[in-house]
Amino acid sequence: MGQLRTFPLSCGPRKESHHNRRVERGRLILGLGAGWHRPEADAFGIPFDHKVDRFEEALQIIIPLLREGKVTFRGKYYQAIDCEIVPRGPRPGGPPVLIGAAGPRMLRLAARYADMWCYGRRPMSSTRAELLAGLDTACEEVGQDVESIEVQDGLLAVYPDLAPVDGESAARATPVGGIAADLRKLEMLGVDHAVCLFTPPTSAALARLAEELHAYRGATARV
Repeated sequence: MGQLRTFPLSCGPRKESHHNRRVERGRLILGLGAGWHRPEADAFGIPFDHKVDRFEEALQIIIPLLREGKVTFRGKYYQAIDCEIVPRGPRPGGPPVLIGAAGPRMLRLAARYADMWCYGRRPMSSTRAELLAGLDTACEEVGQDVESIEVQDGLLAVYPDLAPVDGESAARATPVGGIAADLRKLEMLGVDHAVCLFTPPTSAALARLAEELHAYRGATARV
């Protein structure tokens, strides 16, 4: 079970850790990011300034809480004094943490704290080196092995015969019927986890995507 990426500033890092521990049942991948969609913050009256500073402090609360069960932290934006998670979740070290990062500073935070990393929206890479570009440099700077961090990438399936598709979605979408081929490309690049989004968000589109995933699995089983 994954969340893509959660904006921890929306509910606070301590609540973020607690809520996800309760629902994970051993399956959760905790996706985190600094936030990019300002209307989300404005809707809740949450400051949108110094996003990476705030996110770095949030990680210094979330990661020890998940890994060790307790933390004391005093920062500029957040404080957590003698904070504990009781009872602990089903996994002693907590769920794997995925961090979405693209810029140099966020990539360094991903290199230092993440079990998994995703870049976000970009064209599919053609080589493993291209896929990891930026993260490899960040890992070298913080003394981390880039191959110890799992990689997540995503595909967007669009079905324009079911509903109109906006230009942005069409431009970054996998061609109709091409999900199996693109999943094989991600597999060859060494991507560990693939997220398949689809539009329109209807049961008919989901059924169409399920057919494509079935074709991918069938082809993989025959190899």
